[in-house]
Amino acid sequence: MAKADILLYRRDENNTRYFKLPFIGQYSRITELKLRQVLFNVLNVNIKLVFTSFKIKNMFSFKDRTPDALKSMVVYQFTCAGCNSYYIDETSHHFSTRIKEHTVSDKNSHIFKHFSQFPSCRGMYTPSCFRILDSANSSFDLKLKKAFYISKNKPDLNKQLHHFNTFLTL
Repeated sequence: MAKADILLYRRDENNTRYFKLPFIGQYSRITELKLRQVLFNVLNVNIKLVFTSFKIKNMFSFKDRTPDALKSMVVYQFTCAGCNSYYIDETSHHFSTRIKEHTVSDKNSHIFKHFSQFPSCRGMYTPSCFRILDSANSSFDLKLKKAFYISKNKPDLNKQLHHFNTFLTL
């Protein structure tokens, strides 16, 4: 049931309150009788329920969930299974593509360098070492979220040459 499905509809001078609820067949009338009785006995309040129709599409999502491997615009974390060192970054590409770059082809990647330096860590690697921390709708939001997670967690594999300090005030 959505947040707006149960609303205080209005109140009149006779201390009667009106509520809007979705109609769900015979159970709606039973619910109305029980609610009226309980609220009158406990709070001395009269209620009247107004039943509305609703659409099935509002109760279910017809979209399939996107698998993590195909998500893009995400902030992710790598945790080494061998030494528990970790790394946080963002990508606008498919998550699985970036994982493959880190572990196979991007020789400048901190994760690739870590595996080169510590072969025992590479031997313990599984794809579950990577996980998505957050997602964003724009590159700017993505970079802000990445900066936030790095600042908060201080990952030991994030060795950047250039960075900008940001101060956020509310």
